[in-house]
Amino acid sequence: RVLIEYDDPDDGYGAGACDADHLTEWGETEDYSITLVEAVIQPNNFTVQTVSESCVAENDGMIDVTIKQSEFNYQINISGPSTNIRQDLTSLTYSLSNLAPGDYEVCILVIELNYTQCFEVTIEESQPIALKVASKNANNNYSFSIDSGTAPYKIYLNEKLISVSDNKEFEIEIKGSGKLEVKTAKECEGLFKTSIGGVLLKQNPVIDTIDVLLPLDVNKPYIDVLIFDIKGKLILNQSIKKEDNNLSIPFRNYVKGIYILKLSIENTKPIKILK
Repeated sequence: RVLIEYDDPDDGYGAGACDADHLTEWGETEDYSITLVEAVIQPNNFTVQTVSESCVAENDGMIDVTIKQSEFNYQINISGPSTNIRQDLTSLTYSLSNLAPGDYEVCILVIELNYTQCFEVTIEESQPIALKVASKNANNNYSFSIDSGTAPYKIYLNEKLISVSDNKEFEIEIKGSGKLEVKTAKECEGLFKTSIGGVLLKQNPVIDTIDVLLPLDVNKPYIDVLIFDIKGKLILNQSIKKEDNNLSIPFRNYVKGIYILKLSIENTKPIKILK
């Protein structure tokens, strides 16, 4: 950048106006001083922000770039998962959308200065709902600890809304028993299900699987499963791994009829199964 300052030679002899030959009316030359000022990139010239994925597998993350100094021309280069963008900027803002979760490098070139500044940013992956529920005491109080999911959190007992919370840690009193569900603000984050007061069948009659909702206090990873036919004959004896509070028992290759299900869970009564 060039800074030019003009010293008017007017010493009381006139206005110092110049003619075409840059001479004053008194025959004196004009006095200029020229200073070369080094161009400087301000420390806060670039702002790079990210927007994380909104829902699982949506790949809708975003990178936003804002530039303050308008006296330069810029080029941007963004690299990351399935992304390699190089583009001259025509404005002081830039956005790149529909990005998959992962790590990205954002580099901005100041063309006149051949100067590049780079940023490492991350598009966070959306997580399905995950939480822990525990019984506090005999007074029907339960504690909730949310690991992932978007507030507010709605708690249902047997499909009836019983509480709403914006906090990741909270306690509520739950009277009664049955199916407990927790939903987040985003349907795509899924649904947490468990049982209070005993084992619950998700559906009965069954077709290909016997799907069971287990109580909160079942901590062992495998459940021993016994199934008897109507005559009392043992037809299935298997240890099956539970997933969270869910147990899925394969039951496709059995004929229609009435069966009795027994699980290795304390204080659980035999359950009648219809197929």
